[in-house]
Amino acid sequence: MEINQVIAAYFSPTYSTRDIVLTISSEIQHSPKQIDLSIYDNRETSYSFSSHELVVLGVPVYGGRVPADATKRIHNLHGNNTPIVLVAVYGNREFEDALIELKDIVVSNGFIPVAAAAPVAQHSIIHSIAAGRPNAQDIQQARDFSKKVQDKLKKTVVLTQQDCIQLPGNQPYKKYGVIPLHPKAGHNCIQCGKCASNCPVHAIPQDHPDQTNTEQCISCMRCIVVCPKHARGLNPIVKAATANKLKKVCSQPKENLWIL
Repeated sequence: MEINQVIAAYFSPTYSTRDIVLTISSEIQHSPKQIDLSIYDNRETSYSFSSHELVVLGVPVYGGRVPADATKRIHNLHGNNTPIVLVAVYGNREFEDALIELKDIVVSNGFIPVAAAAPVAQHSIIHSIAAGRPNAQDIQQARDFSKKVQDKLKKTVVLTQQDCIQLPGNQPYKKYGVIPLHPKAGHNCIQCGKCASNCPVHAIPQDHPDQTNTEQCISCMRCIVVCPKHARGLNPIVKAATANKLKKVCSQPKENLWIL
Protein backbone atom coordinates (compact mmCIF):
# COMPACT_ATOMS: atom_id res chain seq x y z
CA MET A 1 0.00 0.00 0.00
CA GLU A 2 1.09 3.55 -0.67
CA ILE A 3 1.77 5.89 2.25
CA ASN A 4 1.61 9.56 1.30
CA GLN A 5 2.23 11.08 4.73
CA VAL A 6 3.76 9.97 8.02
CA ILE A 7 2.54 11.63 11.22
CA ALA A 8 4.52 11.53 14.46
CA ALA A 9 2.03 12.01 17.31
CA TYR A 10 3.15 11.92 20.92
CA PHE A 11 2.31 12.76 24.51
CA SER A 12 5.81 13.40 25.82
CA PRO A 13 6.25 15.66 28.86
CA THR A 14 9.99 14.99 29.24
CA TYR A 15 10.67 14.58 25.49
CA SER A 16 12.05 11.01 25.56
CA THR A 17 8.92 9.59 23.94
CA ARG A 18 8.98 12.36 21.33
CA ASP A 19 12.57 11.57 20.39
CA ILE A 20 11.89 7.84 20.00
CA VAL A 21 8.73 8.45 17.94
CA LEU A 22 10.64 10.84 15.69
CA THR A 23 13.46 8.32 15.26
CA ILE A 24 10.96 5.70 14.09
CA SER A 25 8.85 7.98 11.88
CA SER A 26 11.78 9.88 10.32
CA GLU A 27 13.30 6.62 9.11
CA ILE A 28 10.10 5.99 7.15
CA GLN A 29 9.64 9.53 5.84
CA HIS A 30 12.00 12.48 6.16
CA SER A 31 10.51 15.33 8.22
CA PRO A 32 7.19 13.73 9.22
CA LYS A 33 4.32 15.91 10.34
CA GLN A 34 4.31 16.30 14.13
CA ILE A 35 1.41 16.46 16.58
CA ASP A 36 2.42 17.22 20.17
CA LEU A 37 -0.44 16.01 22.33
CA SER A 38 1.29 17.21 25.49
CA ILE A 39 0.68 20.86 24.55
CA TYR A 40 -2.22 22.13 26.63
CA ASP A 41 -3.81 24.07 23.78
CA ASN A 42 -3.92 20.87 21.68
CA ARG A 43 -5.94 18.96 24.26
CA GLU A 44 -9.27 19.35 22.43
CA THR A 45 -8.04 19.64 18.84
CA SER A 46 -9.50 16.98 16.53
CA TYR A 47 -7.42 15.31 13.80
CA SER A 48 -8.54 13.00 10.98
CA PHE A 49 -6.38 10.68 8.89
CA SER A 50 -6.87 8.69 5.70
CA SER A 51 -5.96 5.11 4.80
CA HIS A 52 -2.91 6.40 2.93
CA GLU A 53 -1.37 8.04 5.97
CA LEU A 54 0.71 6.35 8.67
CA VAL A 55 0.55 7.51 12.27
CA VAL A 56 3.34 6.70 14.73
CA LEU A 57 1.80 7.29 18.15
CA GLY A 58 3.85 7.34 21.34
CA VAL A 59 3.12 7.71 25.05
CA PRO A 60 5.15 7.23 28.22
CA VAL A 61 4.03 4.45 30.55
CA TYR A 62 2.65 5.62 33.90
CA GLY A 63 2.23 2.76 36.37
CA GLY A 64 1.82 0.22 33.59
CA ARG A 65 -0.89 2.21 31.84
CA VAL A 66 -1.42 4.97 29.28
CA PRO A 67 -1.44 8.35 31.10
CA ALA A 68 -5.04 9.39 31.75
CA ASP A 69 -4.60 12.81 30.15
CA ALA A 70 -2.97 11.24 27.11
CA THR A 71 -5.97 8.92 26.73
CA LYS A 72 -8.34 11.88 26.55
CA ARG A 73 -6.26 13.55 23.85
CA ILE A 74 -5.73 10.39 21.80
CA HIS A 75 -9.51 10.07 21.55
CA ASN A 76 -9.34 13.20 19.36
CA LEU A 77 -7.38 11.28 16.72
CA HIS A 78 -9.70 9.75 14.11
CA GLY A 79 -8.64 7.20 11.49
CA ASN A 80 -10.25 5.71 8.40
CA ASN A 81 -8.62 2.27 8.30
CA THR A 82 -5.44 4.23 8.96
CA PRO A 83 -2.31 2.17 9.74
CA ILE A 84 -0.74 3.07 13.06
CA VAL A 85 2.42 2.13 14.93
CA LEU A 86 2.03 2.12 18.72
CA VAL A 87 4.92 3.08 21.00
CA ALA A 88 4.81 2.77 24.80
CA VAL A 89 8.03 4.09 26.34
CA TYR A 90 8.84 2.85 29.83
CA GLY A 91 11.51 3.62 32.41
CA ASN A 92 12.98 0.13 32.83
CA ARG A 93 10.25 -1.20 35.16
CA GLU A 94 7.42 -2.75 33.10
CA PHE A 95 5.02 -1.54 30.40
CA GLU A 96 2.34 -4.00 31.61
CA ASP A 97 -1.04 -3.09 30.03
CA ALA A 98 -0.02 0.11 28.24
CA LEU A 99 0.29 -1.34 24.74
CA ILE A 100 -2.97 -3.27 24.75
CA GLU A 101 -4.77 -0.26 26.25
CA LEU A 102 -3.31 1.97 23.54
CA LYS A 103 -4.45 -0.52 20.91
CA ASP A 104 -8.01 -0.59 22.26
CA ILE A 105 -8.21 3.22 22.19
CA VAL A 106 -7.04 3.62 18.59
CA VAL A 107 -8.97 0.66 17.16
CA SER A 108 -12.18 2.20 18.50
CA ASN A 109 -11.25 5.36 16.58
CA GLY A 110 -10.75 3.73 13.18
CA PHE A 111 -7.04 2.86 13.22
CA ILE A 112 -5.38 -0.45 12.38
CA PRO A 113 -2.27 -1.21 14.50
CA VAL A 114 0.32 -2.76 12.19
CA ALA A 115 3.30 -2.69 14.57
CA ALA A 116 4.15 -1.77 18.14
CA ALA A 117 7.11 -1.14 20.39
CA ALA A 118 7.93 -0.90 24.08
CA PRO A 119 11.35 0.79 24.17
CA VAL A 120 13.24 1.70 27.32
CA ALA A 121 14.17 5.30 28.20
CA GLN A 122 15.74 6.95 31.21
CA HIS A 123 13.25 7.08 34.07
CA SER A 124 11.55 10.47 34.15
CA ILE A 125 11.73 10.78 37.96
CA ILE A 126 14.79 8.78 39.05
CA HIS A 127 17.38 9.57 36.39
CA SER A 128 19.86 6.96 37.61
CA ILE A 129 17.45 4.27 36.36
CA ALA A 130 18.11 3.45 32.69
CA ALA A 131 20.52 6.38 32.57
CA GLY A 132 21.63 7.25 29.06
CA ARG A 133 18.86 5.36 27.32
CA PRO A 134 17.98 5.26 24.58
CA ASN A 135 21.62 4.65 23.73
CA ALA A 136 23.20 4.12 20.32
CA GLN A 137 22.17 0.46 20.25
CA ASP A 138 18.57 1.34 21.14
CA ILE A 139 18.43 3.95 18.40
CA GLN A 140 19.76 1.52 15.82
CA GLN A 141 17.12 -1.01 16.87
CA ALA A 142 14.44 1.65 16.38
CA ARG A 143 15.73 2.40 12.89
CA ASP A 144 15.81 -1.28 11.97
CA PHE A 145 12.25 -1.62 13.28
CA SER A 146 11.16 1.31 11.09
CA LYS A 147 12.55 -0.35 7.96
CA LYS A 148 10.64 -3.54 8.78
CA VAL A 149 7.44 -1.55 9.25
CA GLN A 150 8.00 0.09 5.88
CA ASP A 151 8.61 -3.28 4.22
CA LYS A 152 5.46 -4.71 5.81
CA LEU A 153 3.32 -1.87 4.47
CA LYS A 154 4.81 -2.16 0.99
CA LYS A 155 3.80 -5.82 0.90
CA THR A 156 0.26 -5.02 2.05
CA VAL A 157 -2.34 -4.43 -0.68
CA VAL A 158 -5.44 -3.61 1.38
CA LEU A 159 -5.43 -3.13 5.13
CA THR A 160 -8.40 -4.40 7.17
CA GLN A 161 -9.16 -4.82 10.88
CA GLN A 162 -8.12 -8.46 10.51
CA ASP A 163 -4.57 -7.16 10.09
CA CYS A 164 -4.48 -5.79 13.65
CA ILE A 165 -1.48 -7.16 15.52
CA GLN A 166 -1.80 -9.05 18.81
CA LEU A 167 -0.25 -7.31 21.81
CA PRO A 168 0.72 -8.37 25.33
CA GLY A 169 -1.27 -7.13 28.30
CA ASN A 170 -4.37 -7.80 30.34
CA GLN A 171 -8.03 -6.92 30.02
CA PRO A 172 -9.35 -5.55 32.28
CA TYR A 173 -6.27 -3.36 32.71
CA LYS A 174 -4.50 -2.97 36.01
CA LYS A 175 -5.77 -0.16 38.23
CA TYR A 176 -4.47 3.21 37.08
CA GLY A 177 -2.20 5.10 39.44
CA VAL A 178 0.93 7.25 39.38
CA ILE A 179 3.50 8.14 42.00
CA PRO A 180 2.05 11.35 43.51
CA LEU A 181 5.17 13.48 43.30
CA HIS A 182 4.55 17.19 42.79
CA PRO A 183 7.52 19.41 41.91
CA LYS A 184 7.95 22.67 43.78
CA ALA A 185 9.89 25.84 43.04
CA GLY A 186 13.00 26.66 45.06
CA HIS A 187 14.46 29.96 46.16
CA ASN A 188 16.20 30.50 42.81
CA CYS A 189 12.90 30.64 40.88
CA ILE A 190 12.85 33.84 38.79
CA GLN A 191 9.12 33.43 38.00
CA CYS A 192 9.75 33.51 34.25
CA GLY A 193 6.60 31.43 33.70
CA LYS A 194 8.16 28.88 31.33
CA CYS A 195 7.02 26.02 33.54
CA ALA A 196 3.46 27.38 33.60
CA SER A 197 3.20 27.83 29.84
CA ASN A 198 4.64 24.36 29.19
CA CYS A 199 2.67 22.38 31.76
CA PRO A 200 0.47 19.85 29.87
CA VAL A 201 -2.42 20.32 32.31
CA HIS A 202 -1.90 23.95 33.42
CA ALA A 203 -1.25 22.91 37.01
CA ILE A 204 1.05 25.92 37.50
CA PRO A 205 -0.56 29.38 37.70
CA GLN A 206 0.85 31.78 35.11
CA ASP A 207 0.73 34.65 37.59
CA HIS A 208 2.33 32.55 40.38
CA PRO A 209 4.70 30.11 38.64
CA ASP A 210 6.40 29.33 41.94
CA GLN A 211 3.27 27.41 43.00
CA THR A 212 1.77 24.06 41.95
CA ASN A 213 -1.85 22.93 41.97
CA THR A 214 -1.39 19.42 43.34
CA GLU A 215 -4.97 18.48 42.40
CA GLN A 216 -4.19 19.07 38.72
CA CYS A 217 -0.53 17.99 38.64
CA ILE A 218 0.00 14.62 36.91
CA SER A 219 3.61 14.16 38.12
CA CYS A 220 4.93 14.29 34.56
CA MET A 221 8.10 16.30 35.43
CA ARG A 222 7.78 18.65 32.43
CA CYS A 223 8.26 21.70 34.67
CA ILE A 224 11.58 20.36 35.97
CA VAL A 225 12.85 19.68 32.46
CA VAL A 226 11.98 23.11 31.01
CA CYS A 227 13.08 25.31 33.93
CA PRO A 228 16.05 27.41 32.73
CA LYS A 229 17.30 27.93 36.30
CA HIS A 230 16.79 24.36 37.53
CA ALA A 231 14.63 25.91 40.22
CA ARG A 232 11.98 23.20 40.27
CA GLY A 233 12.46 19.89 41.99
CA LEU A 234 10.99 17.20 44.20
CA ASN A 235 11.12 16.80 47.96
CA PRO A 236 14.53 15.12 48.42
CA ILE A 237 13.31 12.77 51.17
CA VAL A 238 10.32 11.58 49.16
CA LYS A 239 12.46 11.28 46.02
CA ALA A 240 15.05 9.17 47.87
CA ALA A 241 12.33 6.86 49.20
CA THR A 242 10.91 6.50 45.70
CA ALA A 243 14.36 5.71 44.32
CA ASN A 244 14.90 2.97 46.90
CA LYS A 245 11.53 1.45 46.08
CA LEU A 246 12.09 1.49 42.33
CA LYS A 247 15.63 0.11 42.52
CA LYS A 248 14.21 -3.20 43.74
CA VAL A 249 12.41 -3.73 40.43
CA CYS A 250 14.45 -1.60 38.03
CA SER A 251 18.04 -2.56 38.75
CA GLN A 252 18.49 -4.92 35.79
CA PRO A 253 18.52 -3.32 32.31
CA LYS A 254 15.44 -4.32 30.29
CA GLU A 255 15.33 -5.12 26.60
CA ASN A 256 13.32 -3.14 24.06
CA LEU A 257 10.31 -4.94 22.58
CA TRP A 258 9.59 -4.62 18.85
CA ILE A 259 6.39 -6.21 17.54
CA LEU A 260 5.51 -6.72 13.88
